[in-house]
Amino acid sequence: MYDLHELIERSRAHLAQLGYSVLSMREHEYSWRRLLEWCDREGITGYDHDAESRYLDWAGLSDANITQRRRAERTHVIRLLAIAETGDLPRFHPKRRFEVPEGFGGAYEAYSSELERRGLADSTRAGYLCTVRRFCANCGADSPETLGPTSLRSFASTLSGMAAQTRSACLYVARDFTRHLASMGMCPACVAAAAPVIPGHKHSSVPSAYTADEVSAALAGPPPERSPKRGRAIMLLAAVLGMRVGDIKNERPESDADVIFLTARAPYRPIARAHTLHRMVSKAYDDAGVDVGGKHHGMHTLRHSAATNMLSGGTGYPVISAVLGHSSVNVTRRYLSIDVESLRQIALEVPGCRG
Repeated sequence: MYDLHELIERSRAHLAQLGYSVLSMREHEYSWRRLLEWCDREGITGYDHDAESRYLDWAGLSDANITQRRRAERTHVIRLLAIAETGDLPRFHPKRRFEVPEGFGGAYEAYSSELERRGLADSTRAGYLCTVRRFCANCGADSPETLGPTSLRSFASTLSGMAAQTRSACLYVARDFTRHLASMGMCPACVAAAAPVIPGHKHSSVPSAYTADEVSAALAGPPPERSPKRGRAIMLLAAVLGMRVGDIKNERPESDADVIFLTARAPYRPIARAHTLHRMVSKAYDDAGVDVGGKHHGMHTLRHSAATNMLSGGTGYPVISAVLGHSSVNVTRRYLSIDVESLRQIALEVPGCRG
């Protein structure tokens, strides 16, 4: 048990030592004040993880779908115990993860061992197991023996808000998991066959791209409020060189990190989430008045735009392929689907109809 006032004092001193801005400190103070008021109303004199969990549930901060501002408030609260127990901020903000029901414990461990036996990369294995936890928590069954065809449909219904490719990947893992269980005699063989197949191929859709004028307008707009040079440099790397988000990772502060771009706020670390860059580009399009209706509007669209603008400008496929780092020219030819002018030159005439 901790004294909440002492936790706040310790966290306040720690954030100040890390160089947090006055505005950021003020946001933390607001979140902590709300927590203090709740603890006073509830008569809580000793603060621990149970009290933290109760407060997050009461304040609606434990839900997955909350606004960015509410996520920040949740982070401010979580930091109190993290600083007290580890002496530092949590490297990644904890998310409410799906828990494996007790009846699926043995099946989950068996599948985890199977993935390790296959020699999958750690990141791939972690992604599979995350999906399996989601499946076990949302399939409507309490053990492998009670799984049935409706279990896969129940799981599929929870994926409705995802992109087709993501839903397809989740269902692939669910089929693989249930097939493995069936091979071990832990569930009926018909379960895996009930998983719907959702077509999803990363090259099945036309890339979202913007004209040179639209990209220029986004780049010429007002820079982000924090670290304007960093934001401009990141967007130029994507728009001019067509670099991937993963390859871009400033008013650079002092840091031992071996990457160029770091977070804008202390503690200065590599940018861990691609969504940070997505928000920056999306805001730039919005500020410039670019119509993004029906198109993606994240960081990767600058890469697509760089490719299509080079193509429309007469740059050859080998050059574009080399700039973008494609494995072959065939990958680059995908951009021909949005080069309308070039397609017009090779369009076939529609044969006439005989009466």
